[in-house]
Amino acid sequence: MHHSGVAEPITGHQRYERVLGGAFVLQHWTYHHPTFLWYTTADMVVPSQDALRFALALADQRAPYELHVFECGAHGLSLADETSADDPRLINPEAQVWIDLAFKWLTQQQKHVQRRSEVALSASR
Repeated sequence: MHHSGVAEPITGHQRYERVLGGAFVLQHWTYHHPTFLWYTTADMVVPSQDALRFALALADQRAPYELHVFECGAHGLSLADETSADDPRLINPEAQVWIDLAFKWLTQQQKHVQRRSEVALSASR
């Protein structure tokens, strides 16, 4: 499956990715969803420009996002360690930190949601 068309509905490029039922990825995308992005500039499947355009589109919409770019690493690294790699080329110690970064980011997102809920509750009293 080729992913380069994932950002088309956001960036305006004429590449699409069809998924189950012929629906387009991100067809019903809203910019209100916090987004965590990570990729490698060496990815030969998804051009780094697509990920940057995606991040810029999120920024243009003032959507909450976090972006991490690693120089080395092939497409499909997953966890980038021995537990997920079926090929030694998919082991990348530098990129392995992405999962910890994502967990920290998710924790922050949970705190933001909790604060917004508390503010809304206070305002309704």
